[in-house]
Amino acid sequence: MKETLPETEGSLVTDMESEVSEEETAETTGSGEVLVEEENQESAEDTEMKLYFDETEIPVIWENCTAVDELKEETGNGDIVVSMSMYGDWEQVGSLGRSYTRSDHQMTAVSGDIVLYSGNQIVVFYGSNSWSYTKLGRMDLPQEKLEDLLSKGDITLTIRK
Repeated sequence: MKETLPETEGSLVTDMESEVSEEETAETTGSGEVLVEEENQESAEDTEMKLYFDETEIPVIWENCTAVDELKEETGNGDIVVSMSMYGDWEQVGSLGRSYTRSDHQMTAVSGDIVLYSGNQIVVFYGSNSWSYTKLGRMDLPQEKLEDLLSKGDITLTIRK
């Protein structure tokens, strides 16, 4: 059961003091213990990156890693636009124009995966390939839709806030 804790006079935050409002909520466990957590009230639109192939928005579940944090920070300065090229019959790849922090590990990337390759290239998969990558996220689309979007020629990938 969640309930909102009453605000005290000292905890009021005005729009001038902060763009993000937070409220404390309490949850009672089965043993009667009260857990307090802070909920960030900032909207997903303000914090999440969006991915586009040409002008089609692609739903993405982003990884929690340094490279994704760096991409988010960069999108605060404007869109990241990448000219992608088909490679093999399973992926599109493009240069990000700078290097990002790598946390590479050997993996088999599958359809829907978004990875960082060599620290400076982004790869989106509609097939599979085994290599050493930093996983950035996963596109939340069915295989058939990914193939339709990615297998018919080069695209422009855009990441924006």
